[in-house]
Amino acid sequence: MQTPTRALVCQRYLENKSLTSQTYFRLKLHTAKNATAFAAFSAERYDNESATSESRAAAIGAGSVLVTKVGRREVTEQPPLLYDLNAKKPGNH
Repeated sequence: MQTPTRALVCQRYLENKSLTSQTYFRLKLHTAKNATAFAAFSAERYDNESATSESRAAAIGAGSVLVTKVGRREVTEQPPLLYDLNAKKPGNH
């Protein structure tokens, strides 16, 4: 019999194990405005390289780019776990 907490942990573990990575492509634009260089990524993700090439050609043919959204995002990272001096090391009995 499992406790509800253990069932949630097991369910989450199985969900993470079943994830598969998926390759996608995005366009990256290098440009400058008033001597300030910057890079911008496309919001759209492409499944294959040929679709990316078509969009790239359309962007180059347009001659100009319109920025529709500028965002800033703060990312927080969890601190690393403390080193456990009591943990058994492989080979030590």
